[in-house]
Amino acid sequence: MPEFSFIDIKGSRYARDRTPDECPICHFSVLPNELAWALATFNSDPEGMLEVIFQCPRHECQHLFIARYWRDDGLSAIVITGAYGLRQFRLLEVVPATPVRPNFPSEIAKGFPAFVEVYSQAMGAEAYKLDQVAGPGYRRALEFLIKDYCISQHPSDEQTIRLLLLSACIQKYVENPDVKIAAERAVWLGNDETHYERRWDSMNIENLKELIQLTVNWIHSSILTKKYQEDMPGS
Repeated sequence: MPEFSFIDIKGSRYARDRTPDECPICHFSVLPNELAWALATFNSDPEGMLEVIFQCPRHECQHLFIARYWRDDGLSAIVITGAYGLRQFRLLEVVPATPVRPNFPSEIAKGFPAFVEVYSQAMGAEAYKLDQVAGPGYRRALEFLIKDYCISQHPSDEQTIRLLLLSACIQKYVENPDVKIAAERAVWLGNDETHYERRWDSMNIENLKELIQLTVNWIHSSILTKKYQEDMPGS
């Protein structure tokens, strides 16, 4: 059952459901300060949207942001004291939203900075709901990760690796079987994000990100394993 807050605008009362519990700028859990309200047109309804200005209470942030609520009078299908019969609004989105920076292990962040930068920009596109560009961005990030990893393992073949198609690069130069399995499947889904026809209709961008993360995990494990082999050679 929704919990309502009530707003009076020009002599009329409106009901909205929940208050955002996370600042979209600093991404901390907060109870924001409510500052102002306004109605806006949405779906041809001049009172179809309610916009509420909030301020993050954290001293380190204090940014303003807007919560947008779309009109949904069906919220009171169950009679709720104080809300029944009023124009009611459900939380739709909070803007502006800044993307959370990816948190990769230091060996990945330092060893593959181009991958991290492209991946961060793809996350930014996704945060701004640019789903048609986010997917190709993640696919591009994957290519930087795999090729830079292969170059780190086969530095004498750098020019060859740079020119190879990504799938061929994986087949020829990725020796770790776990990295190969995850990377191959990430490429399949990444290609779906860039091609006109999709092959894997049951998969989506979340599956692509999961496979990229799995590829990162296996690469990170292989890097650490090699490091300890070199630091602690067998007797």
